[in-house]
Amino acid sequence: MKVSILVAAYNAEAFIVETIQSVLQQTFTDWELIIVDDGSNDATAEIVAHMINQDARIKLFKQRNSGAQIARNFAFSASQGQYIVFLDADDRILPAKLALQVELLDSNPDFGLVYGDTWHCDSKMNRLKLESQKNRSTGVMGDVFEEIIKNNIMSVHSAMVRRVCLEDVGVYDSNPQLIADWDLWVRIASKYSFLFNPQPVAEYRIHDFMSAKTDAGMRQIKQRYGVSSKIKLMSRYAALTRRKKAMLDFSDGRFAINFGFRKVAAISYVQTIKLNCFFWRAYFALFFSLFGK
Repeated sequence: MKVSILVAAYNAEAFIVETIQSVLQQTFTDWELIIVDDGSNDATAEIVAHMINQDARIKLFKQRNSGAQIARNFAFSASQGQYIVFLDADDRILPAKLALQVELLDSNPDFGLVYGDTWHCDSKMNRLKLESQKNRSTGVMGDVFEEIIKNNIMSVHSAMVRRVCLEDVGVYDSNPQLIADWDLWVRIASKYSFLFNPQPVAEYRIHDFMSAKTDAGMRQIKQRYGVSSKIKLMSRYAALTRRKKAMLDFSDGRFAINFGFRKVAAISYVQTIKLNCFFWRAYFALFFSLFGK
């Protein structure tokens, strides 16, 4: 088996058919789609079971509600693919994604992961803007560790990663107080190079029920700082210069200020200045966090 696409699904009846169809429409055919129903109380499992009758490459597993990270880890343990794609149950991949990224990984053995651009869409999948237009870090490649510790650089389903990389660094941390995808990419980036191809390969659905909209600001702050704390324990982080370490704290502060947590941001900006007293933007940011309106 060349590619395993792993989906954690919880109460996804509104979108799961579109997600599965986006896999069925792939021009590359050597794949398996493993869906783990995470204790849904809607018709998600029944819908998936019906679609299995259309294509035996779709496989359904069920578990008690335990969270997306544990469901994805379950899916990985049941998979056989040489290459892995994580796909959320409300998103889609574009028809050429698997073919393009399999070819890129096959022909570039020194890279552990390949990713592409992503269309951000509204709830009805009308395209709004590319990830690369929203995130200046999208497109970095090679040793991306210094960049990715500041912020995530890609959507989860825009990537394809070698199985051996996940077996090396581990799959998802089960701690719910983490930005799970970002944490995983950071761990992979600490050991493996990333390859970028600018072709859009995925569509990311923005809707009112997604976790980025429903999770309270403080929860997202805790998840961000949870990953940041893990990064600071890594040997790759320890080897960075003080100036580069300061960028992690500065990015933490900017994340906090975006959610209106000024005191949390101020603490991060103070730490930034302690690490790099010549970083003038941190002084302005600290002043704004304390006295701005």
